[in-house]
Amino acid sequence: MKKILLSLLLFYPVMGWATENIIDFKRIEIKAQDKKNICKVLIIECQQNEDWHLYRVKNSSNQFYVISDLKFYQLNKINKNYELLNSWDFSNYSPQKVNTFWATQGDVNEPSDHKFIYPRLFKISENTFAIALIQSFGEMYSGGGMSEERADFFELLIDSKYKLRFQDIPFSVWRMIRACFSYMDFDISMGKCHDDETLVLNIQYLKPYVWQMNYHYYRELSPVSNNVKINERKSYKIQYLIDQIYFPESWGID
Repeated sequence: MKKILLSLLLFYPVMGWATENIIDFKRIEIKAQDKKNICKVLIIECQQNEDWHLYRVKNSSNQFYVISDLKFYQLNKINKNYELLNSWDFSNYSPQKVNTFWATQGDVNEPSDHKFIYPRLFKISENTFAIALIQSFGEMYSGGGMSEERADFFELLIDSKYKLRFQDIPFSVWRMIRACFSYMDFDISMGKCHDDETLVLNIQYLKPYVWQMNYHYYRELSPVSNNVKINERKSYKIQYLIDQIYFPESWGID
């Protein structure tokens, strides 16, 4: 009975929007007194560790989260005081597989050193939500560069527990490719000397542990580009243990 009451306390105040597929956060500036209060509650060092941010759940006045590196805290604010409801620590998590589509330099099958928690919650069952741990892969090359992000999604459970549900999911891509190679190209393009490619993901909850991943890939061209303009959308259904996604080669996959 105690476990049931705890579950209700932890999830329904913050995750009780049964019709919401996504819970958005709004990053807020921290007042000095709030900062002192939060540091005391979370037992984190205010002066030495400034790499943390406070978020408020949109459309809520008392539901908050703190992201401190790879640690995630759920807070409730009563009057002017914060109380800790739950916390999840991903500091020791190492991604089990990596298979980048766009990033090609170096050993792309190794986990990235650049990992972060994405500030948004995704509905994954009728009573629980998931959070995304993002790996970022970047490359720079002559006249351009790219960034590819892959996500592992964890279902958040009570007692600081979590469970990996989806892994190595394409999350976003940005790529800039040089298009001007002469003064004439620069004049013709009026300074727009790059092709810009973008991949955007929108997640739709279908039923427990089943999502529809809606991707939008578009390529905006320089006037002197030899590439083909693309503006396409693809959807993929994923479920627990079946989460492979493959994009068309026309999307610029290397």
